[in-house]
This record gives sequence, structure tokens and C-alpha cells, in this order.
Amino acid sequence: SGYLPVDEGYRNAREAAERALTLDGNLAEAHAAIGFIKTVYDWDWAGADASYQRALALEPQNATLLRQADVLPAALGRFDEALAMDRRAIELDPLNPSGGVALGQTAYYAGRLDEAVAALKKALELAPDRPHGHNMLGRVYLELARPQEALAEMNQEPDPLWHLHGQALADHALGRKKQSDAALREFVAKYHGEAAFQIAEVCAFRGETDRAFEWL
Repeated sequence: SGYLPVDEGYRNAREAAERALTLDGNLAEAHAAIGFIKTVYDWDWAGADASYQRALALEPQNATLLRQADVLPAALGRFDEALAMDRRAIELDPLNPSGGVALGQTAYYAGRLDEAVAALKKALELAPDRPHGHNMLGRVYLELARPQEALAEMNQEPDPLWHLHGQALADHALGRKKQSDAALREFVAKYHGEAAFQIAEVCAFRGETDRAFEWL
């Protein structure tokens, strides 16, 4: 599948980042990696903020760090701050499709759907096979009540995890229950160990509230 189990993956990442900082305490990318882990795995907002601030103080013009650091203000609902970081990352590194995907995702969660579409389309022009990009654009189209366009994007998603996730969502939006059921069933069978949140997301979208809470 290309994915490690969640606990193992984050444990390995933390050990690698901490080992790097032992060798050189001024490695900005290692500080950012710790910040990411503290945000999405530990939910240690203060610790994450300290790690990201340290990383950006060391390398304020590093677009990769800005894209990584946006996850903290976005998680806390500080979308203007997160969007500003993503836009700055694109200014610094305009040909990197990761910038458009990051901006598209943040704009999607902020409810700025037109900006999300524009950013994701630009990213996919630069790299049509960029993992997660078509899925993300498909989710924006679902939010815009354009399910046929959403399904077309999900069908182009190259990452098998995000492809199944998107198929289950788009087929449900189109009233294709059997297809959505089949995609969700395969998604659960293949990715239950690493995508519990995404499975919950699909269940919630399908109106299966109790099942969504079980996966959360």
C-alpha cells in the first residue's frame, strides 16, 4: 500500500527527527518534522508551535517549511494565517505542485472554494499525477454540489488510498449506493490500519453517524 501503520510510522519519524537534531540542533527541517508530529499525532499545540517557530526562524525563506507549518494554524482555525503561509510558499517556489495542493486544502477547509479550485487546478497542471491532488479537487467539487466533476477527479487520483476514499464519497453524492458501498468496503479492508479518520469521514458523508464515531 505504501503506508506504514500509524503508530509505527510516527514513531519512526520522531526517532529520525530527534536523531537528526542530536547531530545538529539547527536543522530547520528536523524541527518542522517534530512540529508536524506534535500537531497531527500528539495534539501538542504549544510544543508544535515552538518547533515550527524554531524551524522558520532558522530558514524563513524555505517554502517546504512554510507548507509544513500551515497545518498548525489550520488545525486551530486560524485560516488567514495558514493561507498567508501557503501563498508565501507558492511565491518562493512557484513551480512546486505541493504549494498548490497545500493552498487548495487550506482554502477548502476555510470555505474559500473558488481559491481552492484555482490552486488545485494549477498544481495539477504542473503535476497531473501528484498524489492527493485530484482527490482534494474532487472534494471541493462535492462541496460545490458538482458531483459528476468530483467523480471525474476521483477517477484520476493515482494514489490507491485516496482513489478509494474519493470514489466512495463521489458515488454516494451521485446516488450510486452499490458503487459507494463497494468502494468503502474495499477502503476499510485495505486501509483500516492507517486511514481510520478518512474512513470516518466517508461514513459521516454517507450519513452513517454512529459508524463514523466508531472509526473516530
